[in-house]
Amino acid sequence: MNILITGGAGFVCSHLADTLFEKQHDLILLDNLLTGNKLNIEHLLDHKNVKFIEHDVQNHIDISEEIDFIFHFASAASPIAYQENPVNTLKAGSIGTINTLGLAKVKNADYLLASTSEIYGDPEVSPQSEDYWGNVNPNGERSMYDEAKRFAEAATATYSRTYDIQTKVVRIFNTIKAIYNFITNEKGINSSNPFAGLYIDRARGVTIRKPFSMIDLRLIQSKCKSAPDELRMIVLLVSDTGLRLSEALGLEHNDLHIINDPIPYVIIQNHPWRRLKTKGSSRKIPLVGNSLWAAKEMRKLEKNKFVFPRYNQNNYTNSNSASATLNKWIKSEGFKEHSMHSFRHSLRDRLRSVECPIEIADQIGGWTFKSVGQGYGNGYCLKILAKWMNLVAKE
Repeated sequence: MNILITGGAGFVCSHLADTLFEKQHDLILLDNLLTGNKLNIEHLLDHKNVKFIEHDVQNHIDISEEIDFIFHFASAASPIAYQENPVNTLKAGSIGTINTLGLAKVKNADYLLASTSEIYGDPEVSPQSEDYWGNVNPNGERSMYDEAKRFAEAATATYSRTYDIQTKVVRIFNTIKAIYNFITNEKGINSSNPFAGLYIDRARGVTIRKPFSMIDLRLIQSKCKSAPDELRMIVLLVSDTGLRLSEALGLEHNDLHIINDPIPYVIIQNHPWRRLKTKGSSRKIPLVGNSLWAAKEMRKLEKNKFVFPRYNQNNYTNSNSASATLNKWIKSEGFKEHSMHSFRHSLRDRLRSVECPIEIADQIGGWTFKSVGQGYGNGYCLKILAKWMNLVAKE
């Protein structure tokens, strides 16, 4: 079957593409890359039955190939994304839906629209059945997304009735409401929840994070340096510093001391847009090897105060999006038991291999101190930290 997926480089659609590819369908993945990322689908693009088109659905779609089925997912989907791109969100749901329905009509293709529970607005009943029409505010701050999806559903139903197109609408709800209670407890949110009494075994199903071997680490670093886009720069920066992903993403350029300092280093400190995990997380880490190279390259690309501006919007560091994309890429490279956090585990092993004292290793990684005495004083100076980090980089 020949299948078109709009929003094909997004997180959800990339997994959809993986599944359809495994079932040996021919795929056309269309995305304007406003919120999607080619890294999500890069592992598919070398195959002759997968084609990527960088295109915005609000513009006319001209595809010569036969199409049997269209999945229309194109839209900013998170509150941060659609509030940053309100007009594009409106157009993706309205003009984009009309354009893709028109293509379905021309190609005689079946059609599926990805809608949302947001079409119910602020519902007065819970849970909502499909015959509930909602309690909506067409002028609210999030209306650009809600109303675009309501229009998209109306357009899909109208084209189906008028032109006899086989259509389906899927309203995608939050699929992990079972963790609502856990989140409210962690964040101190006072909110009623029908799942409040649900118990979650936090240990069950937890996978032990596996560190990278030195051979695998160098392989990944080499691949990242050969195609150094923003996400691979994150990998390089993290791989030789052991930074937590949120620590790396929340950096501003003033945190990188690489020009006039005799020992290049990065300072990890609290920012209004990103708080640190523990008191010991505040630290200075000497930049060596690939992390130093990445820091210098990112300085050349400086656009505003953030090292990674894409993941810092509305005074908030959004590490979830980057984490999902990077972990998916790591697994596509054959490392099924690894994640971004594996680099942090690897650094600990590398420090052990050069016989770095535990107290120094804890300071470099921002790990919790094992004794009260370790928390006294200002810790080790950069010169001593750099000595051990340079030994690690030479492995």
